[in-house]
Amino acid sequence: TVSDTLANILQTDPDWHALPQSTPANIQVLVRRCLEKDPRRRLQHIGDASIEIDETLRSTAAPIITASSISVKSEIARKAKLRKMAMIIGAAIIIGAALYFVFRSVRVPPQQAIRLGTSRAIGVIGFENLTDPEDTDLLGRMLMGLITTDLAEVGGLNVVSTVKVLTALKKVRRSPGNGFDATLAAEAARMAGVQIMLVGQVGKTDERLFLLAELVDVETGNILGTHKKQAESLSELFSLAGAIAAEVRNRLGAGAGARGFNLAQALTTSPEAYRQYAVGEIALHQDRWSDAADCFDRAIRADPTFALAYYLLGMSHSWSGSSDKAETALQNGLQYVDRLPQRWQVVYRAFVDYRQGNYDSAYESLQELVESSSDIPDAYYILGEIATHAGRYLDALKAREFFEKALEIDPTFKIVFFHLFDAYVHGADLPAADRLLARYRQQDPSDPALADPEVVILTAKGQFDAAAARAEELVAQRHGIAFIRLFQAHLLAGNWERAHRAAENAIRRHPPGVLRAIALGQRGLAQIAQGRLRAGLLDLREAVELLHDEIGFANFASSYLIHRALVLEAAGDIEAAVKDSQEAIRVDPLYHPAYFWLGRILLGAGRTEQAQEVFQELKVAAQKTLAPTGRFWVHLLQAELYLAAGRLTAAETELERAARLAPEHRDRATEWLVRARVEAASGELSEAITSYGRIFELGPSLSSLYSLHPWVVTTTRALYAMARLEEEAGNLASARQHYRQFLARWGEADLPIPDVQEAKSRLAKLEPQ
Repeated sequence: TVSDTLANILQTDPDWHALPQSTPANIQVLVRRCLEKDPRRRLQHIGDASIEIDETLRSTAAPIITASSISVKSEIARKAKLRKMAMIIGAAIIIGAALYFVFRSVRVPPQQAIRLGTSRAIGVIGFENLTDPEDTDLLGRMLMGLITTDLAEVGGLNVVSTVKVLTALKKVRRSPGNGFDATLAAEAARMAGVQIMLVGQVGKTDERLFLLAELVDVETGNILGTHKKQAESLSELFSLAGAIAAEVRNRLGAGAGARGFNLAQALTTSPEAYRQYAVGEIALHQDRWSDAADCFDRAIRADPTFALAYYLLGMSHSWSGSSDKAETALQNGLQYVDRLPQRWQVVYRAFVDYRQGNYDSAYESLQELVESSSDIPDAYYILGEIATHAGRYLDALKAREFFEKALEIDPTFKIVFFHLFDAYVHGADLPAADRLLARYRQQDPSDPALADPEVVILTAKGQFDAAAARAEELVAQRHGIAFIRLFQAHLLAGNWERAHRAAENAIRRHPPGVLRAIALGQRGLAQIAQGRLRAGLLDLREAVELLHDEIGFANFASSYLIHRALVLEAAGDIEAAVKDSQEAIRVDPLYHPAYFWLGRILLGAGRTEQAQEVFQELKVAAQKTLAPTGRFWVHLLQAELYLAAGRLTAAETELERAARLAPEHRDRATEWLVRARVEAASGELSEAITSYGRIFELGPSLSSLYSLHPWVVTTTRALYAMARLEEEAGNLASARQHYRQFLARWGEADLPIPDVQEAKSRLAKLEPQ
């Protein structure tokens, strides 16, 4: 078998007596030289062998004779003898060539190896599984991960991650299958940014393992070192990988002073547990959360002390919306976290802190970590989550940078891909979103995970029907958050009833938790858009209650309370509106829009002094945050205060200051709303009408999951404000159109809306007699 041959190559000299006695002496020497185990003594050039063979064949060839001088039988026997000898020589050359490929060693001076090793990126490209070419037992894949982990954790080298290498291998693979093709190693290495690669072969016979590896300079093809190891059983896999990693470090001059590291102690002593972990890691990064969770569960059953398996199990449940299961997994694994390498202990504890709302601890520890260890994608991912959800750190631009870095390190990190894509859309950077999607589509056009961002980009471009059709397919397949995308497409298209049905179906499908809360919030908005205000307010309240104990979603709860407050204000119930706004601030004291809307509601009720107090509270809250987002809301509320005082020039100055901030730090819909009010007060009716219209144009940019703007309420009320200005400016046809659109939404509202009665009266006067 192949593994027997491999064992013999490593350990056993051939039986030289097995060569036919008639084998010429020089050919016997040639065969021995082909099969030398020491690469320095082995035949170096195949051309030399060819010369030896040609000379031997000429010297043993029979003299020219006639057919009458020799029988046909003897001639056949002579040719058969020559063929047999040629086969023996050929076999020796083939085996020798294989040895030359596996064991050849270019003698690089130590100084050159050190210079190459310490300054360039190294990557474990792969191991051909000789006994299982498709690597169904994941032996080659496990060795990749283990050796890479050892090299990265000990330090001293610039190590490219396994997932980045696997992504490159997937791109260059010429044929289907999961086996490693060594002929593609150099191409994959270049694509992954690897300059020194470790490639090799692994074989298994019964329980014994054999490993042959080469350290290769990708640019020159020079062999910097060869490594041959064997182990008596699979349980020695970890020590085998550690020994190879140690030899690689020494060969590259990074072994001196290396800190102690034990793979089995840091990860698991169970090969089966690590195999399940490796499969689960792939599934997790492909957005197959349920499959990943099953694998990590099996890994933990095989080794109940496997801390990283608990960590990724918690992450799997967290992404699928099973918060309780995530918390249980993470807490169960905390008792074993001390076995992990120090930097992974930081990541594990930071993820736990993030989920429990201890944002300061998580953010500070991770910031310190990435300054010293910049190759852990999880650290950047968690920092991005904090910058997306946590009030003090809320910074869409910073979140985008964190997600970009995480994806650069690990291109397969699908949850990061989704977050980054959403960040581009939320920031209205559709070209960047298009480029990101095209990149992933090129890598794997059949990847089902790309369907969700495809729906988002269609919605963001205003192609609502196409977006809704694609989202319907995903909902039918019970695809993650597809119901959110379907709702967004219908809502932005003005298909209120369809949006309502999409949300209702989601409510039925999801148990109490974040996704059910979002579905309730969606149904509430759909009902508000149709004038069913009482039911909409109840849905929003229930969503707030469901989010009460959900860490990381306080800004969602605050947003739903602001939606309620604006509806109540429109209905003339100022006290209830103020109460909900104040609750929004209590739920998330660093949710700056809540201060703005509370201040604006108070100003609308003529309670300027109270609005000033809220403004001072907003400034304090803004100073507690690291991002300039708070300053944006300070400028906007200051502009509203100046507007109420008649200081229009000062109000315009504040708006200009707000506009100078990055798009990711601004709520442009609210910005245009305030600008329209200031322009209208300045008598610039045409400009004010245009600014109101811009709020509607911004709708598609709100298709990001994390856009919490009260778009339904503000656009409904903007229709009435636009119609009033158009009527004043003499644009009667437009005024009639916008009065009708306003009444189509709230004309039959089940709460008394003063503007509705006024709109009906004005429209009646404008209708042709």
